[in-house]
Amino acid sequence: MKPTIIGIGRSAPPVALGQEEALRLAEQCCAESAEEVDRLRRLFHRSGVRTRRFVVARRPSDPSETRDAPGGADGVGHVPEAAVPFFLPRVSGEDRGPTTAQRLAVYDEWAASLAHEAAAAALASADCRPDHVTHLFTVSCTGLRAPGVDVAIMASLGLPREVRRAHVGFMGCHGAINALRLACDACLADPEALALVACVELCSVHFQYRGEGDRLLANALFGDGSAAAVVSCRRASGRDDPALGHFASFVAPESLECMTWCVGDHGFEMSLSPDVPDRIRGMLRPWIGEWLGGRGLGIDQMGSWAVHPGGPRILDALAEALRLDRGALDVSREVLSRFGNMSSPTVLFILDELLRRGAPRPIAAIAFGPGLTIEAALVG
Repeated sequence: MKPTIIGIGRSAPPVALGQEEALRLAEQCCAESAEEVDRLRRLFHRSGVRTRRFVVARRPSDPSETRDAPGGADGVGHVPEAAVPFFLPRVSGEDRGPTTAQRLAVYDEWAASLAHEAAAAALASADCRPDHVTHLFTVSCTGLRAPGVDVAIMASLGLPREVRRAHVGFMGCHGAINALRLACDACLADPEALALVACVELCSVHFQYRGEGDRLLANALFGDGSAAAVVSCRRASGRDDPALGHFASFVAPESLECMTWCVGDHGFEMSLSPDVPDRIRGMLRPWIGEWLGGRGLGIDQMGSWAVHPGGPRILDALAEALRLDRGALDVSREVLSRFGNMSSPTVLFILDELLRRGAPRPIAAIAFGPGLTIEAALVG
């Protein structure tokens, strides 16, 4: 039997910020002139993001502290004026905000609990007991610690002490697909295996004060979240769980500086070349066509698309390159609007939404990351 996804779970921090509130934070921390304020507003308004979850945001403790904010359907109604006290307004041009150590202390405080919530939800969805898990694959690129999230959720979930573990670290937005491939391989090697994949990212802790365009764009796009999946060859009777298989990976030539993610003194720093959408337009269709063609499939035979929303321009470039029908990426845009770009958990959020809605299969899951790297998987 083929490995299948038998359960997906997800979690997000309790406090959501409207994009206007996040914009005000950026204006206080990043802008030194009216021109920079205008540039920030253009970036934030074109981001495709309406709300995001930040672990560094706080709940209002007194109704008098709050004001109305847009987006009530996603839990955003009243947001405190000082919604993100972790990031104080910049006091000088040299101010870069909290140190990396201070930011990673927040990661340590939150990451394991969010990953636990998502993993517990995935196991419940799969109707699986934690002590039956044989393999654990964790994913994160926004925090560094040992013992890490894997050991923490082993203890909190009650996984066996002998569970086989691997961590997909610092691979960026496509990390979930890498981990699903590991889970698939484990189940193919042992048909009795039960593999748990857990992704958690706290992008908000790396909010940047410096004013370069790519870092400001990251401030406009990224949010926090966690998602998990259970993979097994043991398909339950009466269930139509989606099969996993046919993974693919591609590092674009001469692209190593197009997207980077590095450890700085004041958080992790992202660089994103403005020509990434054009590169996607130029290279994606031939590569996807060759990959699918090797499996006897064509682009037009895909039922649905679970595409990581690196941003609206990335989605537009992919849709144009693959000549997709209008609406093919609606779920990707919806998840971006409601949660922002959460890095690795995002593609699982999208896949979960598609499966909940009974989207046609097969589903092509695609994500982009540093390199410029593309990871893809067929979900049938």
